[in-house]
Amino acid sequence: MDTVSYAKSIFEKCLQILKEREKYNGVLERTTDIFNEVTNNDMKVDEAYLFLALMKLERLKNEKSIDSFIDMINYFVLYSKTFIENP
Repeated sequence: MDTVSYAKSIFEKCLQILKEREKYNGVLERTTDIFNEVTNNDMKVDEAYLFLALMKLERLKNEKSIDSFIDMINYFVLYSKTFIENP
């Protein structure tokens, strides 16, 4: 499989998962609020998405999983969306 076809298949899987998880819209925002209340921290939603993406990256170092790779991409997409929409 050539690189472009491979990339297309990965991004199609990413989009499929993002669509399936749209029903969870707002969950990380609420979870971040609860986390901040419990820990007396001031974590922002974009930081939470970045944390999750980096956690998947760390997992990929030891476990070569396409699912973790796709999750990481999606967390980076959600991370970038938060600061692009709210500069």
